[in-house]
Amino acid sequence: MFSLSNLVGNLKQIEEGFKETALKLGRETKLYFDLNYFEDVLLAGKWDEGQNYISGFTSIGDNRYSAKIYFEIRKQKFLEELDMDNRAKALDILIKDLKVFSSWNEELFSEMTRLLTIKNIREHPLLANYKDANFARSIVVEEIKKVIVANPVFHGTLKCPSMALSVETTVEDRSVISLKRRLCQTSNEVASTITNVLPGNVVQILKVDSSPVTIDFHPIWHTLLLVGTDIGNIGLWDVDSGERIFCKNYRIWGVGASSINSRIDAHDGSVNDLAFSSLDDNKLLVITCGDDKTIKVWNASNGANRYIFEGHDAPVCSICPHVKQHVHLIVSTSIDGKIKAWLYDSLGARVDFNAPGHGYTTLAYSVDDQRLFSCGTSRDAEPYLVEWDESEGYIKRMYKGLKKPCFSTIHFDSNHKGFLAAGDDHMIKFWNMDSVELWASTAFDAELHENPCICFNNKGTLLAATAKEKKIKILTVDDILRKRNEIPPIPNPGILHETLTHTQSSLLIDTCAGVANEDIPMNGRQKGLEGDGRSNSIEGSHKRSRFANVSEICGPSQCQVLQLPYHPKISKIVKLSYTNAGNGILALTSNGDHLLWKWPHNNLNLDGKATAQVSPHIWQSRTGLQLMSNILPADSQNGDPVSCFSLSRNDSYLVSTSGGAISLFNMLTFKTVTTIIPPPPMATCVAFYPRDNNIVAVGMDDSSIIIYYARTNKIISKLEGHSKRVTSLAFSNVFELLISGDMNAQIFVWNSNGWGKHKDRYLLIPGLGVAEVASETYIEFHRDQKQFLVVRNNHLAIYEPADLRCVDQWVSKVPVFISQATFSSDCLAVYACFVDGTVAIFDTLNFQMRCRINPSAYFSTVPSSSIYPFAIAAHPGKPTQFAVGLTDGRVFVFEPHNQYDWSGFNLHNKQPINTTIAGPSNVGG
Repeated sequence: MFSLSNLVGNLKQIEEGFKETALKLGRETKLYFDLNYFEDVLLAGKWDEGQNYISGFTSIGDNRYSAKIYFEIRKQKFLEELDMDNRAKALDILIKDLKVFSSWNEELFSEMTRLLTIKNIREHPLLANYKDANFARSIVVEEIKKVIVANPVFHGTLKCPSMALSVETTVEDRSVISLKRRLCQTSNEVASTITNVLPGNVVQILKVDSSPVTIDFHPIWHTLLLVGTDIGNIGLWDVDSGERIFCKNYRIWGVGASSINSRIDAHDGSVNDLAFSSLDDNKLLVITCGDDKTIKVWNASNGANRYIFEGHDAPVCSICPHVKQHVHLIVSTSIDGKIKAWLYDSLGARVDFNAPGHGYTTLAYSVDDQRLFSCGTSRDAEPYLVEWDESEGYIKRMYKGLKKPCFSTIHFDSNHKGFLAAGDDHMIKFWNMDSVELWASTAFDAELHENPCICFNNKGTLLAATAKEKKIKILTVDDILRKRNEIPPIPNPGILHETLTHTQSSLLIDTCAGVANEDIPMNGRQKGLEGDGRSNSIEGSHKRSRFANVSEICGPSQCQVLQLPYHPKISKIVKLSYTNAGNGILALTSNGDHLLWKWPHNNLNLDGKATAQVSPHIWQSRTGLQLMSNILPADSQNGDPVSCFSLSRNDSYLVSTSGGAISLFNMLTFKTVTTIIPPPPMATCVAFYPRDNNIVAVGMDDSSIIIYYARTNKIISKLEGHSKRVTSLAFSNVFELLISGDMNAQIFVWNSNGWGKHKDRYLLIPGLGVAEVASETYIEFHRDQKQFLVVRNNHLAIYEPADLRCVDQWVSKVPVFISQATFSSDCLAVYACFVDGTVAIFDTLNFQMRCRINPSAYFSTVPSSSIYPFAIAAHPGKPTQFAVGLTDGRVFVFEPHNQYDWSGFNLHNKQPINTTIAGPSNVGG
């Protein structure tokens, strides 16, 4: 027994000796860098050993990639010593190891020096999310691995080289090579598997006219790709030849039985996803979902609408048709994280459960329809890819390897070989369905979008991925496109076109969308307002602006009004916004404090959304904080600072400023993540870029606009052209535009795909009742993002972005000033508040005032000239609900008694009902 133990011990020593020799051989010859060994060393915290190993391949001065590797190793070593309170050792690392990087980034080195004075490193804003050493190491190692792969020094060294044994090879050399082959065997097997089953070769690049937002291969002809773009174009491509069969700007209309001219949009708002499917009758179906919270099923051959599914409380973002045991169903998800399953009947959802973190998620079944997966982002920006037990509604498996944090939609798909693919971090990442570890990744020098849209064909032999510059890359396992015998014959393109453009049925395709100019196609509402704004139609609009039968609300009994709980530190409300989930209201005060109210989810409020019938709570973060506070400028005592904020789409992050530096807050902890762009010049407005929440547009006091990229902490563009302070910014996804307004009533249109200036003009306001004075210009896009609202202190107007043509406007007939205005969530109304305490409701069809809420309806005391509504916000999902913030710090929520109308004005039929006329008001209709 003793001898056997000795033998085992000796064999282990020999094995360790072989490993050490193999590592030494690879290091000395620079032929093979063992990335797995290097990763294990770093994860174990053996920083010196790791640095010693990599020093055999590269040094700090070789290039910026190498410098980055050394910096990350030494930085983590420094942070771990600080976290263990070994300050003397940390100081030694700072002086000996990190000072060499100070000339490259003096500010960062100063911040690291400041850490020596902080008791807990997590008190620093940039380290607020630092959990422990193991967690931090895993993040650092992943970052270093990416840098190594990108570093030219390591090209050709990350794969085990092939060797032939010569007669002269010694026994020791043979042992080393044998061990080396064994060490490389697993990675070679993985590489071989990837080559055989996963698409990795780019064989075709499609150039699309506008940015693709959804793609799907045909279920039968697996080289036909359907592409939907951000401006409503739907095109069919043959990826074999690279030719576009056709592309049209489609609008799908459902038609009533009585007349072919009675037309309704397929979805009220954006169409967010589409998919092919079929029932037992084998008729091809197209399934769509949209912002109107519905799922609709269409007959693909004649366009007949077969089913409409309602039940989601938020816009539906993803659909997944499925057949289980001969039962056809559709699984859908909405942006609030709800997952529902529907049968093809009218009995409602059969399954209802929540996605991880109640965040945005997309669904897909495996090719054999046996396994359900979802991929998305939680509200705290944690990405996830999971497998579900669909019967019980619990998560069976959570896959690793997605980049954190994530602020965009992650697209994923599966193939018949048992692999999952996801577009993440400018790459396509692959997993074996039965293993949570990342299997492989495919990169194309960052040519793909940060989170590209991807799609396998039915055979799993082709993979399409969206790329920058409006391209789609087609990847294949091998030269499958040349194997013509594997491709079913494609029908005549004319037949395919005829199928989708069958205008003699109840599916009407509008392919005659107007084009305002050669760059930006337009489908917006036309109302005959042409030219520079001086036409007779503008004057006619102005004359129509006085609507005699304005419905008046004069007492609290005529509507539902709720005053939100008051906080003693709250002063004048300068900005107000609902959360995107619709369950809370965020306010920014003139002293730089933010306050968040959230509604409870209980028996009195079943959906947990904001309502005037149930009082919310002043929200307290996980850390116990109630307020988030901006940095105020030194002269803040001389008057209210210029304040602004913007919420990320998933309500996880807040960008805000009150005249000082811009702060980025974590909405879960209320802690400041970082501060950027301190004055001068002063930031005056901010807006998240909707395609990438890492990009923020910042309007400045010096009339410039800065485009800031948070991940690199760099300004990527500076836009100039305004002559006065920039006061508002708004993005349009549809046209890839940024609209900006300034104090001088000038509007600029910028191309967000390159940041070039497209057009500009001054607002022309006829027949003012008061002299025009310098005031903020506020801009807000319509829900369809094809028109935008402009608000000045005495002027409301709707413009189209392509040629900045005024569609309609309202100007007061009497001297009065507008504090703020906003679209209702369905954009059928505009809510506006005035400095005399009045709140007015306009319809957007004719831009006429329909309802007026007088101060007596919500003021418990006699209003004064210093107390009035200064900010207004509309609920994102309830068209008749809005809130106002007053100059004394109070916030009120308004709703009509009838959810569809405001005291007789029905937002849907635009007709005044039971109108009562009260005494004269200062606000002219």
